[in-house]
Amino acid sequence: MSSYRRGYIVELRAKDLLKKLGAKIVVRSSRSRTPIDLIAIFPDRKEIWLVQCKAKREAPKNLNKLRKEFHDLTELGGTYTVHPVIYMKKEGRYRFMEL
Repeated sequence: MSSYRRGYIVELRAKDLLKKLGAKIVVRSSRSRTPIDLIAIFPDRKEIWLVQCKAKREAPKNLNKLRKEFHDLTELGGTYTVHPVIYMKKEGRYRFMEL
């Protein structure tokens, strides 16, 4: 099995579990090469999870090693303001418009 396929299967399992945990929206970023594989939105709890999936290895006992390795992902933690926005034509030009 290719490493892409193995990772894809792990991502699908994680996506299913996130849905079972209450996520209403789960977005998969395939082949993104970013620190985020899945974005899960839990509107009831007002939470957004940014998930990196790893298929090939076990987590170390000391999670500080993972925190250092995935520093880019940990930097994204915090409180954000969320704006529901639509992008569509208005008066002949495409625009972002808050809903």
